[in-house]
Order: sequence, then structure tokens, then C-alpha cells
Amino acid sequence: MRTPNEMTVAKLKALLERFPDDMPVFVGHPSHDYWHTPLASEMTDPGECSIIWSEYHGTFKMARENTEFHPEDQEETEKSVTVLVLE
Repeated sequence: MRTPNEMTVAKLKALLERFPDDMPVFVGHPSHDYWHTPLASEMTDPGECSIIWSEYHGTFKMARENTEFHPEDQEETEKSVTVLVLE
């Protein structure tokens, strides 16, 4: 299984030290419209989340808490990694 290794909380804290404490924080993401417009949404409270690698998406996906209706996630959930998610 692929594991996340790019950013840690310590690295994020160090990067944030160069910005003013009162600067608003947004999360950038694609719009999926025809023009692929980059969007910025207000960030909610960060939180812990379990993630698993998705071959289909070519990136990590958030693990479902209830796999009763998604049996395909049962095995993957056992290989999940807990990370900090900024939404």
C-alpha cells in the first residue's frame, strides 16, 4: 500500500510561521467545470481522518466509517492511515 509522506504537522507549522496570524485560510481545489477554474473555499476545522489508497482515483480517498453498505471498502479500511485533513 502506498503511504502518505509529503507533509507532516511539523512541516506545516514551520511553513505557516512566515504568514501573519490573522491571515484567512482557504483550501484550493478544482471546479471540475469546462474551463477547469481553480477555486478557493473557506477552510473548516481540521480533523483526523482515515485514508486509503485508491487505484481507481490515483490518489488517497477518505475511508468510509460504515462499510456495511460498501463491502469493497472492508479490506481497504484495515490498511488505512490516520492523517490530518484540511477541508
